[in-house]
Amino acid sequence: MVGSVWTLMKLRPRLIGEVVRVAWAFRSRGGILPARDLLRWRTATAYGSADAPVPFEDLAGFLTWRRALRSVMR
Repeated sequence: MVGSVWTLMKLRPRLIGEVVRVAWAFRSRGGILPARDLLRWRTATAYGSADAPVPFEDLAGFLTWRRALRSVMR
């Protein structure tokens, strides 16, 4: 997933802020990095395996949706 995030930030720089917000929202308690167990569980439930690669389109779509939802909620 890390490779997808770097690619996303290069190709869609407008989503960099949302990447930071998602990383903060998914952080472990008391930590500053995303909780690895949570990310593995989310990947397993979405793609059938915790080690499955997250497609670029899915990651970009999720971040775009989340950004749009935040703007509606303001």
